[in-house]
Amino acid sequence: MAVIDGTGPHGTVVDAHRLLGPLPTGAGPSATVAGTLGEMDRLGVDEAHVTHAYALHGDPAEANRALFAALDGVERLRPVPVVIPAVAGASVPARLEDLDELRAAGVAMVRLAPARHRFDPAGPVARRWLERLGRLGIAVAIDAADTSLATLRALSAAHPTVNWLVLGPGYRRLREFGELLDTSPNVWLETGTLNTSGAVEWFAERWGAQRLVFGTGAPVFDDAGPRHQLDHLALKPEDRALVAGGSLAAMLGRPATRAGHAPDRSAPRTGPILDAHGHIGGWHDFLIPDPSADGLAAMAARLGVTTIGISDLLAVGADPAVGNRRALAAAETHPGRFGVWLVANPHDPGGLDDVRELLGHEAVWGVKLHPDVHQCTLDDPAYTPVFELAAAHGVPVLAHGQTDSSWSDPVRFAEVGRRHPQVPLLMGHAGLWPYGFARAARLVADVPNVYLETCGSRMTARWIAELVRLAGADRVVFGSDACFLDLRQGLGRVLGAPLDGPDRDAVLGGNLARLLHIGGAS
Repeated sequence: MAVIDGTGPHGTVVDAHRLLGPLPTGAGPSATVAGTLGEMDRLGVDEAHVTHAYALHGDPAEANRALFAALDGVERLRPVPVVIPAVAGASVPARLEDLDELRAAGVAMVRLAPARHRFDPAGPVARRWLERLGRLGIAVAIDAADTSLATLRALSAAHPTVNWLVLGPGYRRLREFGELLDTSPNVWLETGTLNTSGAVEWFAERWGAQRLVFGTGAPVFDDAGPRHQLDHLALKPEDRALVAGGSLAAMLGRPATRAGHAPDRSAPRTGPILDAHGHIGGWHDFLIPDPSADGLAAMAARLGVTTIGISDLLAVGADPAVGNRRALAAAETHPGRFGVWLVANPHDPGGLDDVRELLGHEAVWGVKLHPDVHQCTLDDPAYTPVFELAAAHGVPVLAHGQTDSSWSDPVRFAEVGRRHPQVPLLMGHAGLWPYGFARAARLVADVPNVYLETCGSRMTARWIAELVRLAGADRVVFGSDACFLDLRQGLGRVLGAPLDGPDRDAVLGGNLARLLHIGGAS
């Protein structure tokens, strides 16, 4: 994959997918128009297409009224009302003919949520409504989690005059969505959740950047990471401009507007950037377009990431002995760019001798555990020899953490941290799920050797700031999960988090440098 400088201008930046209004879990600044515009200014987003949060968490009919009232006279925010095709007395809007009024009001795209709103998008009523939308030239946004790929394929074929934008396609189904783009020329993909290494470029190279639309799903999903990814896409400038806003303008039949809002990157940064959580190699569960050590090293260099702590995914999975040596070989090929986490499997006691032998390698940072893959609880006695080995060699342990997992719930980190107070223990993903982030911080608040690491597809810039508030800046450590996830998004979340300079520097590298005794930090 060619590396093209991604820091230049790319035209208008339009977020095709935002929510406006209060959320049951808290919306932060996105609860209001002023707050939303402030976030857009901070991140460098010119326009956004927004749906009211009431549509997904309240009364959809009231949501559309609230949306139009809130956006009256606000040129940078474009309304995306929800539509619910249904029998008389159950639809939104009330009548099929009311769709004409949406077009007259300047609506270029509506949103369907079939699973959430419980209607059949392929039924006879929906067919009539979609035919009307096609005649009106109104595009349809639909969340991938709200329907099936088979339904999307059938709908796009049955309604060729409707342009379909798939929201939240995610990073684990690239093969399936590639097939959808292959067979459905009237389908576009939102990029915000295309968050494995090289995924956006993979789609652009095969189906063209004109099929990709920048969008974030904020505030439920992160906006800072996708915005940073956009700036650093390894695409030609004209293709980057298509993703940023040109593709959406073409899809909606509207001229692209002029750019005017650059991201606020004025805060000075000092010290190294150390990524605590990285990988190389492929994985069985989904396609990683660029799993190579060379690709990750090149991306780190482009982004200014000093060093990434990696484990080979083969070591995490079936073969630690081979995978650990692959990671060390990558570190030797790219000296200084990679540190190595040696994976220890509790079901192979003899493997611990291998880890012990390799701990003396100058590139080794510490030991990596994955309780969920190993199906062994973090506090199981089988892991005790690993922590004893880490204590004897003065190295930290990085372990996968997942709220409500039988194997790696944060409560187990608190217990293990107390058992082994001399071992720095990094909780990978800070518990993984947003509903568990605050609980994870509280559980380890009085266990000073446990640290919260920031990677994960559901982490957001604002949650990173909240973790700093809850646990202290000295207890939060930057990690990206690259190449499993996209380094550009992981780094962008920290760069885009509302933190002051010293706290950001601590998270980006200062804390890990202290744990690893890098550069005289202590």
